[in-house]
Amino acid sequence: MAADLVLWDPWFPCGAVAARASGAAHARVMLAADYTGWAHERFRSRGVPSILTEAMRPLAERHGVAADDNLLLGDWTIDPLPAGMRLPTAVPTVASRYVPYTGVVEQAGWLQERPGRPRVALTLGVSTRMFVKGDWGRTAKIMEAVADLDIEVIATLNENQLADVPGGVPANVRTYDYVPLQQLLPSCSALISHGSIATVVAAMAHGVPQLICDTDEPTRVYGTATDGDIDWEFRCHRHLYSTMTTGFLAARGAGARLDHQTQTPEQIRAAIHQVVTDESYARNAALLRDEWAAPQSPADLVPVLEKLTAEHRRRPA
Repeated sequence: MAADLVLWDPWFPCGAVAARASGAAHARVMLAADYTGWAHERFRSRGVPSILTEAMRPLAERHGVAADDNLLLGDWTIDPLPAGMRLPTAVPTVASRYVPYTGVVEQAGWLQERPGRPRVALTLGVSTRMFVKGDWGRTAKIMEAVADLDIEVIATLNENQLADVPGGVPANVRTYDYVPLQQLLPSCSALISHGSIATVVAAMAHGVPQLICDTDEPTRVYGTATDGDIDWEFRCHRHLYSTMTTGFLAARGAGARLDHQTQTPEQIRAAIHQVVTDESYARNAALLRDEWAAPQSPADLVPVLEKLTAEHRRRPA
């Protein structure tokens, strides 16, 4: 039986080709800001051929499909990002709540106990540590900064990320290779992170104030094709989305920025202390949680998808 609706990841637009070739309705499901739609609209507005169109044309023509705007942007787009994180586009969009998910594992007993002092979570990304050796001295500075604070730090870091901490971790820091954020965050007074969208939204869902590690340098990521793979080279000391997420949180008074390239451990310590102790950050993080919860849940989205599918399906039901 052929599909009536194809939902596809913007990184895999071949899903759109399959939908158009079979007559199904199709929609993109965003995982990050819509740079595809944003860039495509700017190419078109300047009368310049879109590189996205040209990239998709060979596959589209192979299956008898026109490489038009609909193929690239879908009949509509499902966007789970908070409104303040979205890029301005004219793409028809259905808002959905971003539901954080970090796997199903048994909860450790210590997570069920109330911490004796403010607990701060520290995570610098699972995916980044797979490709980057060490951590540019960032972890070492953060460890030095938290050592004299009256807080308990739960750092989900592996040996690679801790390799740049020559003196070892302070007494008030406990390290774990991995702890699911949905289990850890409910007991936390703040989160220090690399600023990925998934991590930031997970903290939003729990109303936790945040500190984002960010720098002023441009994002530079290079890849060299190898046999069946890509050899990635990261030439920047920050996450691709850290500047965007930092600005989003700071504008709402629910977070602050840390820059290991320019700030001293003392300055980082002061920023962490302020976010943990200043009640305005917790109040604003609670308001941000309401903003996160406002869009309809994925389950509530089903009737909307049924209606849109009936309108856009290209063959009889």
